[in-house]
Amino acid sequence: MVPVALVWLLSGALVFGSTFSRSANAQPAIPVQYVADDGSLYAAIWEKRDGPPYVARHDLTSQQYQSEFNRLVGAGYCLTDVSGYAVGAEDRYAAIWEQASCPPFVARHAMTSQQYQEVLNSLVSQGYRPKLVDGYTVAGSDRYAAIFEKSSGPAFVARHGMTGDEYQREFDRLASAGYCLTDLSGYSVGPEARYAAIWEQTGCASIVARSGLSSQQYQRTVDDLATRQGYREKLVSGYQVAGTARFAAIFDRSLRPQFVARHDLNAAAYQQQFNQWTSQGYRLIMVSGYGGGVLPSSPGPGASVPNRSAAKDQYAGAGDPGVLMTPGQWTMVVNMNLAGQVSNATNTRCMTPEMVRDFVAQSGNASGGLFGPGQNCQLQQNRMGRKVIATGRCTSGPMAMQISVEILFDTPEHLVGSMSQTFVGQQGMSVSAQFDGHRVGACSG
Repeated sequence: MVPVALVWLLSGALVFGSTFSRSANAQPAIPVQYVADDGSLYAAIWEKRDGPPYVARHDLTSQQYQSEFNRLVGAGYCLTDVSGYAVGAEDRYAAIWEQASCPPFVARHAMTSQQYQEVLNSLVSQGYRPKLVDGYTVAGSDRYAAIFEKSSGPAFVARHGMTGDEYQREFDRLASAGYCLTDLSGYSVGPEARYAAIWEQTGCASIVARSGLSSQQYQRTVDDLATRQGYREKLVSGYQVAGTARFAAIFDRSLRPQFVARHDLNAAAYQQQFNQWTSQGYRLIMVSGYGGGVLPSSPGPGASVPNRSAAKDQYAGAGDPGVLMTPGQWTMVVNMNLAGQVSNATNTRCMTPEMVRDFVAQSGNASGGLFGPGQNCQLQQNRMGRKVIATGRCTSGPMAMQISVEILFDTPEHLVGSMSQTFVGQQGMSVSAQFDGHRVGACSG
């Protein structure tokens, strides 16, 4: 079943030579500074201490991350931290390297759950130990990045794919056996949280670990433990569950230096905070990327939460928290790049209850509608809380293309999203777009 928004969005994008315009009553095109923000968020910790030279990078594609890894390791740097996250349907990476001596190490990323387990088993048999594991979700699938060091040490336990209850039981069991939690990563599989963690059987300072915290709960936890009880934060993991940011963190009472922790930073704010604290003698010790992977909400109509009684629960798929989208007259503002030519378009359309039902369907295949007669699409649509991801292939006569669309409903009357489309067999022919839609009232007539 074709998502109505996909039909609506692409109906103008696929006609070469089209002239895009906006009506006098439409909202202005998406500002450039808004489009540049891809929705990524960052949580980070800085400590006030000296140390060797280091390099921190973020918003790296998989290929860029691998290239930077090769370059820096070749220059004598060691990878000390890596965080995977999603932008649209693609993986991105933030990482820290230090120019210091370190044991032989192996780093892997973009692994499936099975691949991670196989790599872990193989490297452990060769004398390596897991130092870090980071779980993240890309296009609805869990992926893993990890660092392994070839060194001696105490017994350890590494687990991944744990639900919240499974993680808590494992934490309690291992704590009673004298193990300390040394690494923790939160992520999601479908609408549920999952956790990956490493424990070592060694003496450790009093630690406190928290998971599943909202942004406000995380801030209160930091304030309480650090300000009032003398703990220092050694780890933070930001992640999304059903479209909502959650946090996991580890605190201890070891003699750690003064620290600063920040979260919910977009890319520009993260860079500003990095510059501010490094100029004052602080070092970045870890960074966690997270976020919906789509554009954040923009100002304008629909920014406030509407009265949900206007919509019916029947328009939300089974298991969804509330209504995703309210029927009515919707305006979509699109900023589009068609084969290197940037255009803006504004379209208004009545979204009937039937269209909304199709729009938020959990999955399905579709034929007809995108190009008109002769068009055929095979699309798979996945739901993750208030997010919809559709991927697949469309054909119309001799023309074929791969399509990926990601939409976040931040309220039932406002959505933001991104789309990419590549024409098969036509080098350089592609379309990418960011869009912002809001309900402007009831359908007329």
